[in-house]
Amino acid sequence: MPYLIGYLVIAGSVLLFLDLQGLAAVAAFERRPALRCLGPTRQEYELRIARLSESRADILTTVHEERRRIERDLHDGV
Repeated sequence: MPYLIGYLVIAGSVLLFLDLQGLAAVAAFERRPALRCLGPTRQEYELRIARLSESRADILTTVHEERRRIERDLHDGV
């Protein structure tokens, strides 16, 4: 009888492992079509990158102008 419990525990562990591996495989298999249907397209990524690059350039320009203004104010104030 104790051997039967040991065999059932081993068999249950193997089946649990196979079940979890199967679930992981199904999730990976369904992920790609879901992203293709629901995720952003390549053009949307490129548009977003372009917008972010533009806004970053604007921010850098604004910071540079503000820094120059502060330099002028400090220099002229002394």
